[in-house]
Amino acid sequence: MNLPGLSLCLFILGAKLPWGIMYYNNHTIIAYPVGQWLLKMVLMVEVTPDDPTVTYGSDVTLTCSHDDTINAANLTIEWTTTASNTDLSSVAMTSDTSSTLTLSNVDLSRTGTYTCDVDDDDGTIEGTDSIVLTVNPPPPRDISISPPSPSVEYNNSTTITCQVTSLTTPNITWTTTATAGITSQPVVLASSQGSDVYTSSLVLTGVTLDSIGSYTCTATNQGGSSNTTAMLNVTVPPPSVSIPDDNVTITYGMNLTLDCTVSSVFLPLTVEWRFGQMVIKTMNYTSAPTGPLQVSVTSVTGSNAGVYTCVATHDHGTDSDNVNVIVYVPPPSSLTITPTSLSVNHSDTATFTCTVTSLTTPNITWTTTATAGITSQPNVLASSQGSDMHTSSLVLTGVILDSIGSYTCTATNEGGSIDTTAMLNVTVPTSGVSLTPPTLEIYYNTTLKLNCTVFSVTTPTINWTTTANITIPIENIVTMNTGNMYKSVLTIDNVDLNYTGLYTCSSTNQGGTEIPVPTVSITSSPMKYVTYADTLSIMCNVTSLMRPSSIVWYHNDTLISSGAQPNFTATGAPNTYTSVLVRDNVVLRDNGVYRCQAENMAGIGAANINISVFVPPPVILDLNDINATIGLNITLNCTASGFGLTYQWEQVPCGPGCITNGFETPILSVGPIVFGSAGEHVCNVTDFIGQKVSKIITITPLGPTLLSSNVSNCAATPIQVINGTNEFLECSFQNRPDAPYNLTVDWFISSQRFGSPRASNASTFVTTTPEDENRIVTTMISFNPVDYLNFISEDISSFEHAYTCTAYIGDFFNEQVTIGPVLITGPEENSTAILGDKFMFRCDPDYSNPRPHLQISKILTNGTELNLYTGQSKLHSIMNVAFDDAGNYRCVLTNDYGRTESNFQLIVQSVPDQVTGVTVTWNVPSSNFGRDQRYNVEYRLLLAEASSSNITGLTDPSYLLTDVALNVNYSVVVSSNNEVGRGPPSDIQILWELPPLFRPTGRRPAEIGQYVLNYRVNGRDTPVSVSSNSLNHTIESLVPNTEYIININVEYSEPQGFKGNTVSITAKTKPADNLPEVSTNLSSSNINNTINPSIQVKWEPLSPEDGSEFLQRYIVRVNVTDLAASRGSRRRRQTNPVMTTLEYNVSNAESQFDFTDIKPFMSYSIGVNAALLVDGLEREVPITRPTSVDSPESTPTAPTNFRFTEINFTYVQLAWDPPEPQNGIINLYQIDWERGGRGDSIRSILPDIRSIRVSGLTGDVTYTFKIKAQTSAGFGNEAEITNSTYAGVAPFAAPTLVENTEHSDRLNVLVGSFSYSYGQLGYIK
Repeated sequence: MNLPGLSLCLFILGAKLPWGIMYYNNHTIIAYPVGQWLLKMVLMVEVTPDDPTVTYGSDVTLTCSHDDTINAANLTIEWTTTASNTDLSSVAMTSDTSSTLTLSNVDLSRTGTYTCDVDDDDGTIEGTDSIVLTVNPPPPRDISISPPSPSVEYNNSTTITCQVTSLTTPNITWTTTATAGITSQPVVLASSQGSDVYTSSLVLTGVTLDSIGSYTCTATNQGGSSNTTAMLNVTVPPPSVSIPDDNVTITYGMNLTLDCTVSSVFLPLTVEWRFGQMVIKTMNYTSAPTGPLQVSVTSVTGSNAGVYTCVATHDHGTDSDNVNVIVYVPPPSSLTITPTSLSVNHSDTATFTCTVTSLTTPNITWTTTATAGITSQPNVLASSQGSDMHTSSLVLTGVILDSIGSYTCTATNEGGSIDTTAMLNVTVPTSGVSLTPPTLEIYYNTTLKLNCTVFSVTTPTINWTTTANITIPIENIVTMNTGNMYKSVLTIDNVDLNYTGLYTCSSTNQGGTEIPVPTVSITSSPMKYVTYADTLSIMCNVTSLMRPSSIVWYHNDTLISSGAQPNFTATGAPNTYTSVLVRDNVVLRDNGVYRCQAENMAGIGAANINISVFVPPPVILDLNDINATIGLNITLNCTASGFGLTYQWEQVPCGPGCITNGFETPILSVGPIVFGSAGEHVCNVTDFIGQKVSKIITITPLGPTLLSSNVSNCAATPIQVINGTNEFLECSFQNRPDAPYNLTVDWFISSQRFGSPRASNASTFVTTTPEDENRIVTTMISFNPVDYLNFISEDISSFEHAYTCTAYIGDFFNEQVTIGPVLITGPEENSTAILGDKFMFRCDPDYSNPRPHLQISKILTNGTELNLYTGQSKLHSIMNVAFDDAGNYRCVLTNDYGRTESNFQLIVQSVPDQVTGVTVTWNVPSSNFGRDQRYNVEYRLLLAEASSSNITGLTDPSYLLTDVALNVNYSVVVSSNNEVGRGPPSDIQILWELPPLFRPTGRRPAEIGQYVLNYRVNGRDTPVSVSSNSLNHTIESLVPNTEYIININVEYSEPQGFKGNTVSITAKTKPADNLPEVSTNLSSSNINNTINPSIQVKWEPLSPEDGSEFLQRYIVRVNVTDLAASRGSRRRRQTNPVMTTLEYNVSNAESQFDFTDIKPFMSYSIGVNAALLVDGLEREVPITRPTSVDSPESTPTAPTNFRFTEINFTYVQLAWDPPEPQNGIINLYQIDWERGGRGDSIRSILPDIRSIRVSGLTGDVTYTFKIKAQTSAGFGNEAEITNSTYAGVAPFAAPTLVENTEHSDRLNVLVGSFSYSYGQLGYIK
């Protein structure tokens, strides 16, 4: 290469130097030694081409040359490179001064610096040059998009992946022709398929129609770029329509609601409901519809049956779904024929009315087994009894014997058919048969002629019979008629003795032979009671035209043994017989139904009576309260009447030394009686069936009687005596006349018996008389004089003593009278002060040496004392007297020898204010929940029915009642109203105006002593302490949601004992706000699926502020209501179902209770109360308001009282009562029946139906019927009955009697005969 800027040799003067090399711009300057001079020559080295860039896979040749042709043989050219994986074996010397390096099929690893060094023989580099070879990669290849033609649904997401092969990491960009564009470029990721494979995934979310277009992926590297394109297509799916059911069955007359669920990603959307081809409802949506889209049809009929289609449409598609609505018309129900059995006379008119319940108008047809048939079908008419009732009346005129048979009414509608049958009987009446003459006596060898007359609507057959020893020749009988009157004449010539006897004429027509059935009655009410161990007597009266063949008695359908059967006798009345059943000393097994049954040739008649054996409960005959003298032994006699009695006295201790015996006998021994024997003794008497009676006897021990005393017998009332005076205390006792002990009396002074060192002084004497003939003892203790100095001792430092007069009976019984305490004080005075004036106390002792020390204090209402003055002054003043200064005061004088005191009362008087009325105030509600709040005040006389005043629209929480009368009770109700309605009453605060103060003539002005306030709840009064000068008071600790009656009165201190009028108001506290925390495991719709069902109740423990110190226990109260009674069908639903209350006591340390007594389908209202013991009285305070939990349904129990009410040869009528308990709401009943392994059923019987007829049965076959009920939890247990149908039609059934009813008519007897007997035919010679 050229060496620019250097064209001449450099000569350097100096010493001899070694060879050296210099560099200039990568060119070598060579120095040659020349004698003493050093000549340096330049060696030029050049590599070509200069910094080449080649394509991946091509060949490249690099040439290195220098210009030292002179010394070329001593120089070596060497190649080096920084490129990796480069083979330098392809170096070739093209001349003495040049060398080539050829690189074939270069790849990226050949990129690097290539250096050519020119070395001399000793390895010294004489020259060097370098170039940089750059190998560019090929442009990206194998570029592809997956999927190549993506298609995605509207509003969905899709991912398009571009994959490219590149030797270096390419830059991949996406472009599109779609209007929506591309918001951000995805990152380029190395693929797992190979080190040269790269991917870029474009994610499109919520695609719309604007996302349609071409999407191009362009990959670029150093070698160039490549691209490929995919087309995105966006499809809009049609709406999705779904109807839950393919078929819906709805009962005729019910309301139909169909649900259609529609979803669509594209809007707007139009939804239509179509019935057939008719659009019945259209809905347009610009936002996605939520919830089911419904169409409703009220009171469906048969015309509403068919296919309903829900169609959803938008611009890109349509979808629909169908539901087939089937209108179920229940078959007719409650089909009845009235009458069910009819008997009419020949040629009369018979009418049967068929009444059927059907939701649609049924087709009613009549069929009959009678030969006469039915000529025409009657019309079907709507009944006046209800819209679902329909009637058809079959009228048969001029009935004949061919009209006899069964008549069946069949009602048919869309749901099926039902039928029922009635029987028609036609009677052919006959008149009585009369024979003339009634009695006859004829002579031997004369002619016998008897006339028999018969009335009959058809030709009768007249027969003659006789008890005579002959055969009546037919030729001797002549029969003739005129209309319906027939006459038969029997003529016998030349009679002899063989013709003597009874002759009978009987008549039979097409109706048969009529014979009267005996009529039976029992001379008693249908139900009779007989006392245990008494005699039972039942009389049965039988009426029969012929003597009964038997009259027998049954007990509970069992024939009474022949030995106990009574005989029957004829009475004095014609055709009347009687039978009397007598049972002595009846017992409980004699309970039951007794039947008297009489039988004659025509049939059987019977009557029943129900006999109950009554066991009277025990009666305690003589047990009265006893007053018993102390020391005696007594007995308590509990004699009782009854059967199988046992006695049990409740064990009550009778005191020390007293013993009680005979607790299981009628007589209880108690004694000897002591004062501790007082109390109640209970005698319990139980008979053999467990009937129990109790009676209480009270024993009152009687001791000596206090006849007289000169002081009050009240230990709390001080007896004032004045120091230095003579005083005495006296009492007299009378012993009981029957007392076994003598009476002694003694005195105690401050609990110490008189005469003991502590109860002795020089001036006190006791005098006692012995028991006289009246058993009276008198004792007196005298103070001569009263001297407090004589009471001073080491043990007694007070001059206040309690004196007890004690009566002793024997050694250990006593009665005592306490008198005292005795206070040795000066005289007591009362003082009066005027409001605002000055008042001066003066406490001056009668005698004191040395001078006493004075203390003045005020006695407060709670018994404590407020010290006002302490010192030696005798005077103390109150400036500007106020009402608070009124009250009781005490002066206490103390010196070295003791103390004395005096009490007095200060009365403060003033002119009273004018009375204006009674003010009622109330607290503002804590929450209003409305905009406009007003108050209402209603008040009326307590016993009045209508309000006397109603004040509305008040804004302030108080009101002055000015028109109230004195001494009259009022009821006041205060409520808060807003625009929503009326709220509950608030807490109670009572205010009142000053009452009028009377001023009786001649007396000083009246003075208020105190206000008397009390409130009443549940019949119990609670007094409230109120200050005398206070005109308001707040009553606290009341029970929430409770009505209170509050009374306020005033007691006057002047005039003393005078009271004012009472004012009353009534108010109700609001309910408690907090609810107990209730949790339960009743999560299933069927309680049978819940294991160990329970309700957990938690509450906040009572806090000290709420009175936890008075808490005795918690009371969890659970009110239980049967939901089946309150939520059942409207026809059976109870307006006020019975509610049962359960109570559970919980320890005051607990705040949780698990209620496990859970039954199916019950509502449990749970509240918690706190039982507080305050002032010895226990009361309940609710701490929560009730909350409710409903238990789920269960399968019902079996229906009750399943029974046959009618049995025929082709049908039975069944009846039943609902299950008890129901355990849920009964949805339907199902009846199944079977015979010999074959059966059928009636399903879906409505829950209000209690009776149904099962038709199409076979006569004389035993059927078993089963019934079960269903709730939402499923079917329950079955009830089962079995019976047989009748063998066939019985149009001429024997007459029966209604139980205990006397019959005098004949019951549609078709077969009858009248017979008349002459009596005994006599023969006279």
